[in-house]
Amino acid sequence: KNLGTVHFTFETKSMNESNGGELLMLALPHHAILLPKQTLLNTSDVFYHCIKGTMTPVLGHKWSYDEKLIDFGFDDAESLGMVASMENITKEVIIEQAKQDLSRVLPTLDENVYGFGKQVARLAQIVHVLRKLTVNEPNGNDDPTNPLLTSATKLLNSYL
Repeated sequence: KNLGTVHFTFETKSMNESNGGELLMLALPHHAILLPKQTLLNTSDVFYHCIKGTMTPVLGHKWSYDEKLIDFGFDDAESLGMVASMENITKEVIIEQAKQDLSRVLPTLDENVYGFGKQVARLAQIVHVLRKLTVNEPNGNDDPTNPLLTSATKLLNSYL
């Protein structure tokens, strides 16, 4: 059915025992258009502006909305053709840089979620590039004897 439902459930803590009423939050414009209309407070006379636009007050401890899922790939035919026709010296330069990048600025669980996510995404991109560059090579992307790709994949998997 190509539809995914996203649920967020928020818990609140209070300084007293009685938790008075529903949680009031602000939704970014791209979230507000997806949320059920009955949770939005359109009668508010206070407006909150941010870099994404006007935020909408939302009432409730749960947010749920449906996202339409699309079928896509990471590489189009033109990009794959460019990789296939790339000169070996260019591939070697990229692979050498990937080797260096695999030892720099590695994710750490001590940093915030945003920084951690960016570093894991960077590792995933390196693994993806290596897989595409070695697809037709001996010891290519699915060959367990490809040491660089194997170590990059293990490093990435250790953070997932």
